[in-house]
Amino acid sequence: VQMIDYFTAYHNNKPHPNKVIEQAWTETKQEAIKSRIVFISNIPSVTEDKKSQLCSFLHNYLDEISSVIKGSLFISVNEDTHNTNPWCFIEFASEEKIKEVSTVLKKTKFKLPHH
Repeated sequence: VQMIDYFTAYHNNKPHPNKVIEQAWTETKQEAIKSRIVFISNIPSVTEDKKSQLCSFLHNYLDEISSVIKGSLFISVNEDTHNTNPWCFIEFASEEKIKEVSTVLKKTKFKLPHH
């Protein structure tokens, strides 16, 4: 799993391959929260009907590392495959712990629990 501080990448003029993400980021009016929003890649991709389970799992997992803003996890669904994309955005309550979260995630390979 990889995590980047999207604010830093954006301001270093590193383009994001997804134009929708780039536009959403550009249009975000709340500058104060941008430093607390992170982009996490290489997460599991699941069918659309399992998206809520994936969101719950990721939110709870990340919240154990550092406090997550409730309802801030965003995972999109691929219109062609109807599977979730292998990345997400999430907002943490504090930017101080984001480096710690990044360190933990670099060592993590998610395995979703089977129900």
